[in-house]
Amino acid sequence: MDRQAISRKPVGAALRLLWLVAVVNCLYSTVGQAAAMQVSVSADRTRAFVNQQILLTVVVSAPVEAFSITGDKLEVANVRLQPVDRLEQQQLTDDSETLETVTVYSLFASRPGTVRIPALAFSGRMPVPVLENGARAPGGNPRIDASSDELAIEVQPAPASDNVWFPASDVQIRSKWLQKSDVFTVGEPFQREVSITAVGQYAAAIPPIELAANEPLRVYPAQPRLTETEDVGGLTGTLHQSMTLLAARAGSIEIPALSVNWWDTRQQRWQVATLPAETIAVQPAATGAASDRSGTLVKVIAALALLVACLLVTTGILWRNLRRLKRGSASAREVGSESQRWRDLQRCVRRGQAIEIRRAIVAWIATRYGSAFRLEQLAQLEPSLAPHVQQLDAALYNADDATQLSPVQRKGLLRALKLARKRQRKNRAADNLPVLYPES
Repeated sequence: MDRQAISRKPVGAALRLLWLVAVVNCLYSTVGQAAAMQVSVSADRTRAFVNQQILLTVVVSAPVEAFSITGDKLEVANVRLQPVDRLEQQQLTDDSETLETVTVYSLFASRPGTVRIPALAFSGRMPVPVLENGARAPGGNPRIDASSDELAIEVQPAPASDNVWFPASDVQIRSKWLQKSDVFTVGEPFQREVSITAVGQYAAAIPPIELAANEPLRVYPAQPRLTETEDVGGLTGTLHQSMTLLAARAGSIEIPALSVNWWDTRQQRWQVATLPAETIAVQPAATGAASDRSGTLVKVIAALALLVACLLVTTGILWRNLRRLKRGSASAREVGSESQRWRDLQRCVRRGQAIEIRRAIVAWIATRYGSAFRLEQLAQLEPSLAPHVQQLDAALYNADDATQLSPVQRKGLLRALKLARKRQRKNRAADNLPVLYPES
């Protein structure tokens, strides 16, 4: 092999490698030029008074094909910072198309000095470039970066004045009546709401409404209500003050005018927002209204007294009936105890167990004749019952322990007991009859 040919191979490989690196660098430089990212932070003013609204606008511009865009969050120390608007829009130029994100912040500094807005850094990724042969370029997704410049805003103290410091770009005062009727009557409350709207100011910074004293008109204010709206122009705060008014006399009553001093941030001078005075016609209370109310009160009291009396009478009747029921139930228990024992006796006879039957008969006899009365005595008084008592004793004390009465025995015993109960009841009733010929 020729030595010159061998030496030319490493040289050719090196040249191809250098050519490939040059192409990749050219592609990445082309992508970087076409895919530039831009970040900017701007303020609508570089000098402001304390508690005056400053609008900060953050713009992030990147190619539409960029992805994974991240960046710093806008944070400023010792100020009130609030986002109020956000907009995304596409921008088309001759050689590229970009996506622009615009965020507007409302900033309020509560003390004089220099407010420094820090630089914001953003980064993102671009798709991998494609070479002329259709292959993807080595090196992965190109990265794009951008950052904004720092920004300084000078905050001045409020101008010397006897007025309460209240800066805004516009202030309006309005009022409305909250009740449905337009008729005002002495002694009847009516509702009114006064609202102060400040453009370029948050609601909590609006001075409270001071209501002027008015002798014939009593005013009872409620707790103020604060609301805010946001747009590209910043914050707009509103203080809503509702109140209850009560007229002490009839006739024309003037509601005093209301004025608020505010600093105009556009014209840089003090202004006065005024709610004009308003006159209302108050009608006297209807004739006899007080007497009608008194009469109504008397009627209500009389109705309550009648109701209480009815309740007392009803309670007495219920209490008396309850006592009667208790006495009746006690006597019913005393009278009905014999009936209860008799029903128990009947159930035991139907079951046929001799020992249960004897116990039930003894319990019934004790209830009817007394605890000292015996079953044998009843058999002597009622001869028809004697053989059945003997059968019962034979079933209890026989040698084969056959303590169960036969159906025929149970039927005969129950019939004899019913006759004895019926005959003894008649005898007792006859004993209770009065003597026909009492002895003198």
